[in-house]
Amino acid sequence: MKERAHACVVGFLVGFMGLALTAWPGHAATYTAKLAYVAQPTNPYHAAMEFFAKKVSEKSGGAIEVKLFHSQQLGGERDYVEGLQLGTLEMAGTSTAVLGPFEARIQLFDLPFLFRSSEHLDKVLDGPIGRELSDLFPAKGIRILGYTDMGARYVHNSKRMIRTPEDMKGLKFRVMQNPVHIETYKAMGARAVPMARPEVYSALKQGVLDGLDNALAFYESMGDYEVAKYLTMGVQIMQTPGAVMVSEKFYQGLPPDLRKALHEAAAESMPHQRKIFREADTATLERLKKKGVVVETADPTPFADAAKAVWTEFESKVGGRAKIEAVLNTR
Repeated sequence: MKERAHACVVGFLVGFMGLALTAWPGHAATYTAKLAYVAQPTNPYHAAMEFFAKKVSEKSGGAIEVKLFHSQQLGGERDYVEGLQLGTLEMAGTSTAVLGPFEARIQLFDLPFLFRSSEHLDKVLDGPIGRELSDLFPAKGIRILGYTDMGARYVHNSKRMIRTPEDMKGLKFRVMQNPVHIETYKAMGARAVPMARPEVYSALKQGVLDGLDNALAFYESMGDYEVAKYLTMGVQIMQTPGAVMVSEKFYQGLPPDLRKALHEAAAESMPHQRKIFREADTATLERLKKKGVVVETADPTPFADAAKAVWTEFESKVGGRAKIEAVLNTR
């Protein structure tokens, strides 16, 4: 009888300890989140997502594990956004440009030549305008945890150096699947070809495309410099923000303390991402030159003049002229 009672006590203790190990922070993740993005491991964006994943683990006491899916392993950015809405993907890091078809007002950030500098961009993203736009997305099944910087988008192509908008005429430029980007390139005289990111490299190699725009980090890490060696600096058509997002379905399934942990992790990680991403530009440009990229700096004024009509065309869709002025007046 005593042996049976002893065995029961031992069994209870073992079972209790097993439950405790499962539930106690730092032992086993209660929630697992896939985080998808297009950047390769050589891109500083990937290092920033590693930092974010680590912060989520720390802030949640190990209750949330973020698994990174880089290099377009789970498709392109539009696939990620749709996955967030469906709840088949828990987290994603994309350009805000891909969100335009889901919520037109965020296309405010896509207007060409809108941001004066990285500092100006940060103040808009972290101020009332950024918060107001992020608040539109939970109703779309997506929650923006924080904004990143995806970099100044410079043009590069396989045919010739672009010095003026005249040089863009007749060239087929890949644009993101976003109406503002399409009309911007048309306004500058190019043939705009909307295309998902995973198809771009092969399209450049086969001559289906002549060029595109992107930040230096993505231009290098995705190998586009191999097939589009003419790089025009100075013409910063767009300084594209990015967003790190969580599926609203996943978010609502978390207890309040873990939702708080996600926001705290993002608050520490987004400034870190912007910092390391921007600091990498100088070294990236030097490496690209050594790899045979032909670099020239052009005057942005004629490009900005050609693209200004796009502001008028889209002002009603992005919240009116007053919203554009609010961005311009942000100090």
